[in-house]
Amino acid sequence: MNKSESRKAIVIGIILLFFGMYAVSASDTLVTTNSQLMNREWLYVGGTGPGNYTTIQSAINDANPGDTVFVYSGTYYENVVVNKDNINLIGENNDTTVIDGLSLGDAVDIMSEGVTITGFTVQDDFFGIVLFPYYNNNTVIGNIAHSNLAGIYVWLSNNNTVIGNTAYSNVDYGIQVWLSNNNIVMGNTVSNNDCGIFIDSSSNNSVTENTVLNNDNGIFIDSSSYNHLTGNIVSNYIYGIWIDSSSYNDIIGNTVSDNSFGILLDYSSNNNIIGNTVSDNGGGIHLQVSSNDNDIIQNTITSNSAAIFLHTSYSNTIMENTVTHNHEEIYLYQSNSNNLYHNNLIDNYQDSYDDGSNAWDNGYPSGGNYWSVYIGMDNDGDGIGDTPYNISGGSNQDRYPFMEPNGWVNEPPDKPDKPSGETKGKINTDYIYTTKTIDVDGDQVCYQWDWGDGSQSTWLGPYDSGLFAAAEHSWSVKGDYSIKVKAKDIHDVESDWSDPLPVTMPCSYKIPMQWFWERLFQRFPNAFPLLRHLLGY
Repeated sequence: MNKSESRKAIVIGIILLFFGMYAVSASDTLVTTNSQLMNREWLYVGGTGPGNYTTIQSAINDANPGDTVFVYSGTYYENVVVNKDNINLIGENNDTTVIDGLSLGDAVDIMSEGVTITGFTVQDDFFGIVLFPYYNNNTVIGNIAHSNLAGIYVWLSNNNTVIGNTAYSNVDYGIQVWLSNNNIVMGNTVSNNDCGIFIDSSSNNSVTENTVLNNDNGIFIDSSSYNHLTGNIVSNYIYGIWIDSSSYNDIIGNTVSDNSFGILLDYSSNNNIIGNTVSDNGGGIHLQVSSNDNDIIQNTITSNSAAIFLHTSYSNTIMENTVTHNHEEIYLYQSNSNNLYHNNLIDNYQDSYDDGSNAWDNGYPSGGNYWSVYIGMDNDGDGIGDTPYNISGGSNQDRYPFMEPNGWVNEPPDKPDKPSGETKGKINTDYIYTTKTIDVDGDQVCYQWDWGDGSQSTWLGPYDSGLFAAAEHSWSVKGDYSIKVKAKDIHDVESDWSDPLPVTMPCSYKIPMQWFWERLFQRFPNAFPLLRHLLGY
């Protein structure tokens, strides 16, 4: 090898060595960077991994928004503050991953947004988990909170989700929502607290499908509006569901049993109590002290000491409830202008009482209530007793008591048959059309016809169910029309419209020698079909 070739080989070698060193350096840098990214995405506390944190707070302090802090089973004696957004704080197992604040503060304070905390037991603290003021959109799911002043506390915080937690043996509240709106409290098990779930000065919260057992007070709504309590199971020592100084709340579809008071309203108006099952309580549904304009509808109230009790409460509607096997039926004390009708009152030990001025029926034919103790007759067969039912305590009466349970339930007539009659004719000529329908309740029916020309008949009838009804109409303008008809029963419940009958009314004009053609067509009724068509016969 000459000197030139030797020098060239040395240069190439140096270049290759340089690129090799650069490649190794770049690879090391890439590995280091990826490792850092992985550590920053998932930070581990406890366990045996090298470099794991020993406290939850130190991991959170090193975390960036969006990171996950995973905590292995163990007991951590600290007061945790989550002050970075979108942190996922995950415990390995909610039975064995414990945060114990040693009664020195709160177990977990969430002072950021978009945080999820799950899989922990929080205990022996002032509050277990606190969602702090003005931090929203957090999720508390699948935790256990016990032996705190309050288990889970939502404080001036909105749009949070508290779901699937267990809160028990807290001094005051299992779950408390104060001055907070649009939160979801769902699927939690809350037991052996002074108050299970407390909604205070808050609006538009959803309290759904929680199991609330063995608390002094179950669900307490105070000074709050537009909240929704649905599908909860509530069985406690004193109050099942207590609504105080609150309005426009929905209490729907809950099971409330074995409380001193099932559902209690104090100073509360314009609430809906609908479709609940209320049983084996001291008081079933109890309204008192200016609880006005509430709707108590379609509840099943069974085996309570007092089924429905109103005290100094006005303008409430009590309808379509089933009240059975209670000691006291419905008791109205110093309450006026309430409306009670379409209730089934069956086999209660003590009859209803009313010392005020209230309406116990909705007029005729809508009717009043069904009373299992009513002994009147129904000579006219309308399903309503011929004599009133007297309410003890004053001069109130149910003027139209039903003879059978749910006697007010009324099905609409069937859709009438498609109208039958001429489909072609002449304008300014009367034509008769017929139809019929069946009313499954056997009520008489009336018919209203729509003639397709912008006009409708008045209600015609009544006709017996199943019999033909007829109506007459003429059209003044040539054209194509669709005739339809509907029916209603004596309770003003209407059917659907019938299928339409198309009709055609051709132009009317003066036919020369009209008398001749009429006699010709009468003499030969089956002849001259084309001529008949052209002349409109």
